[in-house]
Amino acid sequence: MNNPQHPQQPGNNAWGTPWQGAPGGPQPGQPPQYAQPPGHPASGGGQVTVDIKHHPLAFMYSAFTPVITINGYRQQGRWGVNVLPLPPGNHHLRIHIPYLLPSEIGHADLTVPVQPGQQVALEYRAPMVVFMGGAFGVGPQKWPGAAFTYVLLGVAGVLLVLMLLLAVAAAAA
Repeated sequence: MNNPQHPQQPGNNAWGTPWQGAPGGPQPGQPPQYAQPPGHPASGGGQVTVDIKHHPLAFMYSAFTPVITINGYRQQGRWGVNVLPLPPGNHHLRIHIPYLLPSEIGHADLTVPVQPGQQVALEYRAPMVVFMGGAFGVGPQKWPGAAFTYVLLGVAGVLLVLMLLLAVAAAAA
């Protein structure tokens, strides 16, 4: 959550999300306001919950922490449900996963309108193939790259069975 451009001011909490540039947010030159803890929507605002998931076959993703960018401000997300209290208005959300090569994978963008008191439930699914984008929207989402991964696993399985059959035939001869 540490943002070197906008360090937390005394009295702000660790769950904060910068609102600068959002409707009702501070003007340039003013310190950013931070959201309330999960479960406590900002006064007059709403909540966006994002369930961030990866497929069990993509278990290596769990070693990396997803990043949520709200209106250009980055913050650490987490696998599972992320609660984002936001003021009313349209908010641009972007999610990606830091990775090895490439350095960022699974980019997905969505503009979310938030009304006062509204709770918006969204789902993000990380891709099964690192060179693909993620799926982001109202759930349930499909796993990006699932067909390619299953075909690749099927081909590998067929080759393994053929190799075992050749080994058995060579041993019997």
